[in-house]
Amino acid sequence: MKTIVIKDSYCFRIRKDTTDIKSINEVIKRKCYQKKKINFNIEYDDVWLDLGANIGVFTISAAKKCKKVYSYECVKDNFMLLNENVSLNQLENVITSSLAVSHSGLEDKIYLCRGKTNKYEHSLIHWRKIKKETQKIKSIKFSDILDKHKDINCIKMDIEGCEIEILENFNNYKNIKKLVFEYSFNKDNRIFRYEKIIKKLKNHFDIRIVKNMDKTEKTYNHFPSGVISFFKKSKIVDKVVELLKKNTIYYNYNRTNIGKGRSQTLGLVNNYFYTSPHNTKPRICKSVFSDKKPELYDSVFELGKKIVKHNFTSVQVNHNYKCKRHIDGRNVGISTIIGLGNYKGGNLFIEYPDGIKEIDIRNKPYSFNGSKYYHWVSDFEGDRYSLVYFNLN
Repeated sequence: MKTIVIKDSYCFRIRKDTTDIKSINEVIKRKCYQKKKINFNIEYDDVWLDLGANIGVFTISAAKKCKKVYSYECVKDNFMLLNENVSLNQLENVITSSLAVSHSGLEDKIYLCRGKTNKYEHSLIHWRKIKKETQKIKSIKFSDILDKHKDINCIKMDIEGCEIEILENFNNYKNIKKLVFEYSFNKDNRIFRYEKIIKKLKNHFDIRIVKNMDKTEKTYNHFPSGVISFFKKSKIVDKVVELLKKNTIYYNYNRTNIGKGRSQTLGLVNNYFYTSPHNTKPRICKSVFSDKKPELYDSVFELGKKIVKHNFTSVQVNHNYKCKRHIDGRNVGISTIIGLGNYKGGNLFIEYPDGIKEIDIRNKPYSFNGSKYYHWVSDFEGDRYSLVYFNLN
């Protein structure tokens, strides 16, 4: 055994001359379970289910960035190192389990790899007609995990063939926003079975990166035999965040009593130069910012149609803007706010008659009467955007 430190961020206990170091290179250095092209990354509000955790490389790399990880590894020595590595990295947001995971949850033994080097291809499926050492295990149905832990919203699956039956039979992806899995063609090399699963998953996820198969081949006999596929639910939110990053939100010098920073209005605004003889716009008009950022305007209003349940005329767009305690003077009725971006903190506080309420608005719209109740934003770190949908008074 030896301990290694990666990038001053990760600490692992590994076995010498084994696939442990290969796991670290694949997951942390190559980021094999992430895909920059479709922004498939680990984010603050992710709750990951790690199936086939091995010694905990993905579990630990995810847990350092996300809210929580449920980590499953059934091989005894791997599970021991998984827990040891979680402790070494002083992580308190990881819940480990020694149960094997499958579609049926009926398996009671796992077939171990031959030799002393390979520590990450043990399987519940006896896929080669070679005598292998087995280890007694207990197993659980995949669906039972999601029924028990309803906060899971992301899944990483690398379970040496057991992913096939799970993906063929499971249908409830309502709460799952990201799925990455390694498909084991060495357990079943028939291409039609893989493509049938991909076609099914397309009904649940609309962003994906999958293996394009040679249409002349019926079986997949290439190296490596494991093919990693990525599925993600795209939302208009993704497009809005991308546009917010591309478009500069101008500094606002008119709201210094509320806060300092970048803040502009999309939609209708009051025209304070209405009485000027040189003014050509009506008293209530579309903001200049709307005209300058038409694509952002369209996308933000499209998002509003999906998440806002009341009518609105305008949207206040804030970038790293920390509001002080205030009541909205130019709004009327209910407003809806949502936080976007990659940040920590930045919760909304509202001073209701029965006490102060703290609300996490990151990717979660919240509606309240900002013209009636005092509200403010807590300190935050990172890149924070907020959108406030309101009716102009």
